[in-house]
Amino acid sequence: MIWTLWDEGTATLGRVVGWRTKRFLYIYDFGNNWEHEVVIEKIIGGDSGSERLCLAGPRHRPPEDCGGPWGYRRFLEAIRDLGHEEHKAMLESVGGAFDPEAFDIASVNRHLAALSLARPRVQ
Repeated sequence: MIWTLWDEGTATLGRVVGWRTKRFLYIYDFGNNWEHEVVIEKIIGGDSGSERLCLAGPRHRPPEDCGGPWGYRRFLEAIRDLGHEEHKAMLESVGGAFDPEAFDIASVNRHLAALSLARPRVQ
């Protein structure tokens, strides 16, 4: 496997994916080491104004700043166990309810639609 590091301020999907690569590893938040395998299933040609669209997803995203994969595991244990000492506090931290199996595709696509295709180069 060949590793290439891309600056997220300048990388585009077209640059990262290229002609041969159809999957890549995206690391979000190096301190907490969230690793995501991204698989490109189909690229449909279009102009620079083409719509970005998510077709499916498996689960709800973890809450922001939950402590990485290990903290998220602890969070899930706490919210699933009514007797857990952190149950109430963990649920309050996410607004009172959290369904880890829920996937809100409409919300994901609203966020994607708000992204700019031509991001300014970070100096």
